[in-house]
Amino acid sequence: MNRSVYSGDFISKEEIEDLKMLMGPTKHKLLFINDPKQLESILPILDSAFSMETNRTESNELNRKWFRISKQDIYQKRDGLTLEGNGLSGMKLWLAKTFFVDLSKDKWHSVSAKEAGIQMFQNQVYSSKALVLLTTEGADDERTWIETGRDFMRISLACAVRKIAFHTMNQAVEDYPESREFTKQLKTILGLKSKEQIQLIARMGRSSYEYDAPRRELESFLI
Repeated sequence: MNRSVYSGDFISKEEIEDLKMLMGPTKHKLLFINDPKQLESILPILDSAFSMETNRTESNELNRKWFRISKQDIYQKRDGLTLEGNGLSGMKLWLAKTFFVDLSKDKWHSVSAKEAGIQMFQNQVYSSKALVLLTTEGADDERTWIETGRDFMRISLACAVRKIAFHTMNQAVEDYPESREFTKQLKTILGLKSKEQIQLIARMGRSSYEYDAPRRELESFLI
């Protein structure tokens, strides 16, 4: 997952067809969007959805609990969110860790902290060079979610092979009331049927930034 700011050209139709070839057959529908005009109509919705989630106390508190700042926390817990994982490095990373990011409740939920997080996301989302949406039709159940997860792995691995940056951003399609208004807007713009569900949204682009997030070993999940 590459959450950095992307640069360069939009992802071309030929590149998308190449990704489809690498992926092979998928269980559900993947909708690629690389037209600049269409992106202009969709990206502000994703921006607004992130702002909503940041200002939604329950969601923002969950992010606080999963955020890791110190190197010790990052490598001991091997999970959660990090500044490095959000594309920060060098002096910007040092300044953020030293002066700006504070995991205490009061600081994390302050207006200035939320505005900083929203600004970081805006820099990311408006640098998108394409979007891909994984959609399903009919039953929205556990089986469908597993199948969608397999399709997600196919597209993310294909992007990795072709060195195309890939970053999921699902704030507009979460399963709580505040998010559903954004889902409706997206379905209208994309002309989706009422029974079609957007299961996942990801942006794509170009970036030289690399960060391998530490993750727990499989054994740690087994009971």
